[in-house]
Amino acid sequence: MARRLSIVILLIVLGGAALYFWNKGASSSVMTANTDASSISSSTKDNESTSTATVAVESAEKTQTTEIASNQEPAQMVPRKLRLPKSESGKVKLNLQNAEFVDSRIFEETDWKIWKNVRAIPKVAGEPPQEIVGDTSAYYLVKDEGADPNAFVAANPVVVYDPRLGIPGIVTGRFSVVLKSGISTDLLTQNLGLKILSGFPDIRTYFVTSPTEPFDLKELQDVLNSDPGIESVEMEILRKRYEKN
Repeated sequence: MARRLSIVILLIVLGGAALYFWNKGASSSVMTANTDASSISSSTKDNESTSTATVAVESAEKTQTTEIASNQEPAQMVPRKLRLPKSESGKVKLNLQNAEFVDSRIFEETDWKIWKNVRAIPKVAGEPPQEIVGDTSAYYLVKDEGADPNAFVAANPVVVYDPRLGIPGIVTGRFSVVLKSGISTDLLTQNLGLKILSGFPDIRTYFVTSPTEPFDLKELQDVLNSDPGIESVEMEILRKRYEKN
């Protein structure tokens, strides 16, 4: 009887142990499944968030690009400038047929020569009746009695020509003068009695001419070149470069 009771008790203990371990395994499986499900859910949410953010950024960039493009003014076609033939690009062609060029002491250190029997007429006066042989930016050059450099008058400037460069020029009677450092403009106005037309004090440069007309260009040039208070002197010559035919 006692032996049978012992066997029953042992079976009960073994059954309880087996039930305990079975419950524990089931609980562990449920927890693992819950953890995996949670991880999958979290990963899915992260992916969805990342995808949503990416779509939002791309959408914002597209919107910004569209707004910038819509705010810009449409590009306009710029018409090309017509390239005229050389015969039409300038109103006056230089005519050197039967031209005479005379050397002068005024231009002895340059290539300039006096263009004989050619006169300069301001363009503001209109096209002259005389034969036009050339022009500069402000003057027509016509066949006529030329100006006298020994009795210069600003209204009738001297016409010159540079055969090396192939261009005419107009002698205006003005000289560009650079004073030496520390020299006052009184040298020009009081000592030399000249008229200052304009100046650039920062670089000590002044444009001067004779206060009276007519005057001798060479004589005025010599006076300026010989004064010890003057650093450099240059006669003003207006010029225009012509296109080669």
